[in-house]
Amino acid sequence: MKISVRARLQLAPVARALLGMVAATTAASSCGQPAPVTWVDKTEMADQHPSPLSFPGAVAFDSALSDTSRGAAFARTQDLLREAGAASMLEVVLKAMPEASDTTAIASQSSTKVSQPGSPGSGAPSRGAMAPMNHTMSMPAVSGVLNVPGAAMGNADVPLDDARCARSLRVAAVPGKGRVAVWWSKRDRGRVFLLAAWQLVGSAAPDTSRVWRGPVNVDTLDQGAGDANAVERGAVGCDRAPPGLAVDSKNGYVHVAYALNAPEGAGVFYAHQMDPRALFEMPVVMIYGDRRMGAARVATSGDFVAVVYEDPNAPLGRGRIGMAISRTSGHSFEPRVDASRAGRAVDPYVLMSGRAAVVGWSEVDSTVKATAAFRMRRATVR
Repeated sequence: MKISVRARLQLAPVARALLGMVAATTAASSCGQPAPVTWVDKTEMADQHPSPLSFPGAVAFDSALSDTSRGAAFARTQDLLREAGAASMLEVVLKAMPEASDTTAIASQSSTKVSQPGSPGSGAPSRGAMAPMNHTMSMPAVSGVLNVPGAAMGNADVPLDDARCARSLRVAAVPGKGRVAVWWSKRDRGRVFLLAAWQLVGSAAPDTSRVWRGPVNVDTLDQGAGDANAVERGAVGCDRAPPGLAVDSKNGYVHVAYALNAPEGAGVFYAHQMDPRALFEMPVVMIYGDRRMGAARVATSGDFVAVVYEDPNAPLGRGRIGMAISRTSGHSFEPRVDASRAGRAVDPYVLMSGRAAVVGWSEVDSTVKATAAFRMRRATVR
């Protein structure tokens, strides 16, 4: 069942509650479905290398920090070094898996169900899948944000946006098309928008100036301090992890994973774009839960997409890494699974190749000391 955000926000509170009950019931009825992956490792395996959180040392996000400041530039460089370090560790393990070279297309075997555990705002995890429900958005031109990727955002190394949240920008190369960037951008009442822009090349570019075209809305529904549910769930603003970004090397699809406080409930979401001249498709819910707004990252290999995230329903004082798999290039997702099994797991990473996936994360104590251990777990898509 797909319901537009405009229609959902017009539902009476009782009707919205009933909708959540139906979602939970549907999820519970499908708990017997097989897991979308087979774990090669029964439990996580430790790595001899230090956690990416240890080197370079991680620092907290500062919602008041300007993205153009030297401090923000330095911190973002450190963030990118951590991400590159984690990817290099996962890549070695991934290449050793025989399934990494298996490119057999099994998208036709996929179910048409989307993992959406729990009802909005319930905070109660559920293992089942349910009928597809997208976290949809209207596309108004708000605060100068255009919905057609035609506006110029400069031709520098990154797109221009004076309202960009510090350290949130992520850029990826798209073979034959150019580069795509995604970032959080400040708006009124403490809200942030998730935006994207393209720097096109070749036949896809209207000229040779390499101007960034955009921004394109990825998700504009994050709730701020001026919204009604801020008292209940709080407002995060720019004090959040950057979005996860991946681009498939074959079809050029852009995949984005992120956490936000949506009107119908806080949680982890996913959105993708199939062409630079098109809008992002309606975001899909990975999981609802409002105990933490943690990191989410994404990887892709052909029709396969893996989203990993800090589980917002993990017990207080602990951490858990969840994963959702799509066999349909992100159009639908299988029931989610837990990657980590014990301890306080944070800062997830994932790489995919063929039918193989490797998930990594840091296991920390309550103070997130520099002695954090890096854990990994291998999986194959069924």
